[in-house]
This record gives sequence, structure tokens and C-alpha cells, in this order.
Amino acid sequence: GGYIGNSSIDYIPTGEDFEASLGIAENVRIQRKLIRKYVDETLIASIPSSKIATKYEYKIVLENYQDSESLCQIFENIPIPADDRIQVNIEDISLEPDIKDWDDKKGVWMWEVLLQPKEKIEINIGYTVIHPRDLQVIDLP
Repeated sequence: GGYIGNSSIDYIPTGEDFEASLGIAENVRIQRKLIRKYVDETLIASIPSSKIATKYEYKIVLENYQDSESLCQIFENIPIPADDRIQVNIEDISLEPDIKDWDDKKGVWMWEVLLQPKEKIEINIGYTVIHPRDLQVIDLP
């Protein structure tokens, strides 16, 4: 019910799908936070392990400040190992995604959440990346 701006799109044939980005809706907030990153490199006491395990814990917070419901699609990239020596263990998901490997994109998870007026939802995700000590893993936070 609240007009916030305008936009234009090119001709779309009847029956065709399209996406339109109409800017940021200030009355819906989505935040992604790294809650904890823990690196375990020890086997016993101070003896180094042959593998490094890095645990990541994220929280996605969705808040609807509107007086009406709002449909949100949330996308999250889950690490996919490009090397057989790397292992990713999903350990905690507070809300299962609606689609894993969204649009045939490996590791892209999608949630479709209908936020009620003034509702707040949290999605917790935890996973561990395990790799040999002599293998450098890049592109992780």
C-alpha cells in the first residue's frame, strides 16, 4: 500500500518470466552475520594434526517492519569442494532450505519465507571445512 518509487522495463512477451529489481525496501531488513569462526589444528595437546578443521557459524536475520506480509527469497552459498582432499560437513541448519542447488547452481541454497507483519525470523547455518595442513583453501571468509 505504500508507493516508494518507479522503474521501467523493456517489452516482455506475454507468458514470459522476468525479474525486476525495484530497489531496497527499507521496511524489510535481512542481515547475514558471521557468529563464530573456529580453527582446530591440533591432534592432542600441542601436537599438530595432519588436517585443519575450520568451523563456521552464520546467522541470517529477517525482519519485517511493515504492517503487511512480505515474501522474501534468501540465497546462501554453501562451500563445495573443488578438491577431493577437502571435506565440508553441514552440522547445523535451523531451517531447511526450500531448494538446494537452486537453478542447478551447486552449493546455492534458497529459502522462500513469507514474513508476517512485524515478524522476525532467524536462520542458523553451521558447517566445518576439513582439509590437509599442506593444502591452502581459498575463497572462504
